[in-house]
Amino acid sequence: MRNLNLPSLAGAFCLCLHPPLFASLHRNLSANAGIIQSLAAFEQEKLLCSRENSGFIYLNANEIPTSYSPTNGNFAFSNVQQVAFTPEGGWLIGHAGGIARKQLEAWTYWDTASIGLSFEYSGMTTIKAGPNGWMAVGSLYHGAAVFNGQDWLPFNTDNSPMPSNQVQDLAFGPDNNLYFATFRGLVVWDGSNWTIHNAYTTGIPNFGNLKSVAVLENGDVWTTFSSNRIALLRDGIWSHLNLNDLGISEEGNRVGRLLEDANQRLWLSATKTISVLDRNGWNHFTNPMKDNADPFVQPTFTVDGNGQVWIAGRTLHKWTPGDGAPVSLKETAKNQSYNAVKVNKAQPNTVTDRFFVDLPHWNHQVVRFEIFDKLGKQCFTKTTFIQNGSYTIELPEAIPKGEYVLHARNDAGKRLVGKFVRS
Repeated sequence: MRNLNLPSLAGAFCLCLHPPLFASLHRNLSANAGIIQSLAAFEQEKLLCSRENSGFIYLNANEIPTSYSPTNGNFAFSNVQQVAFTPEGGWLIGHAGGIARKQLEAWTYWDTASIGLSFEYSGMTTIKAGPNGWMAVGSLYHGAAVFNGQDWLPFNTDNSPMPSNQVQDLAFGPDNNLYFATFRGLVVWDGSNWTIHNAYTTGIPNFGNLKSVAVLENGDVWTTFSSNRIALLRDGIWSHLNLNDLGISEEGNRVGRLLEDANQRLWLSATKTISVLDRNGWNHFTNPMKDNADPFVQPTFTVDGNGQVWIAGRTLHKWTPGDGAPVSLKETAKNQSYNAVKVNKAQPNTVTDRFFVDLPHWNHQVVRFEIFDKLGKQCFTKTTFIQNGSYTIELPEAIPKGEYVLHARNDAGKRLVGKFVRS
């Protein structure tokens, strides 16, 4: 498979901090036992790291890491639950008592009353910064709140179309819309209007609770689900995917969170793998923590501006994806009893219950398949990610014997057509 081309690749798994800096970081992280709940990166090796009941730590590449906590006398709150950077490099620190923002050397504080949310029982699930001073925060029990540069606007099931008060993740889109991943669907707010994506409205698959959401610069919306599934919204059409569709095994592998890095690449964490989607398609790597993972801790991760991945649970690790840790792609099964439909051929192929379509030039693209009968009635549709240059179509029993036309359309709108006869 292709190797991921990232700057300054240094091998499969390395801790590259200078020994005194890493030792200092290790002391700061180990002073009070607890789980690293949140991790954020900005530019090269600038990190914010929250620690359960121990405040947070700021790490800058060539400086001694600084611990912020009541014990150190430089931050009033110990229960820091979420951290994030603003687009300008400022800090957002979400804690049980509210939110603190640091811009240059000035701190601004909002308590839970002014935000309109409470964060008891580590209930803050996410905090994100948007353009023009906007911020948003999600909670596990009380909905979400948005800061528009002047005021906090709380949203919940009582005062908005929010279908659930359980907001697991959120993202600012390139159109400045806000996307909320809730237990009852994906919610989009454009500042005035609401759009609810669920199985009953826009066809988002009913795969259980949404875990994470990421919105790319091209408008693609990616989501993960508690049922170990993935969905993509592109041009108003939902694609239903799993890890097998991306080219990696699902066995013992659970999807985690999504993240867009500074280079507009999409990252997907899973129990055993870390994957990244760039302009050339998906690349998969073995999670360097998979053999040492704490079964009681859900790891968090982030990617800095240098393409280095930081993974945290009870400890913090820096990992540079390189030649030593690629995952072999899962081969698409091509059983000898399968039939093949050749696109752009005048003569129809005869198939039975399943067939595969060869699309070598559309590898690593999202393709929409449609099947029409002789009267032009659509009787099958499927949108999926092409891995290994082909895809196997299982024909539903409801499609009777007869002659059909297969349409395949890729991301760029190019369409291929093939004919087949179901015998």
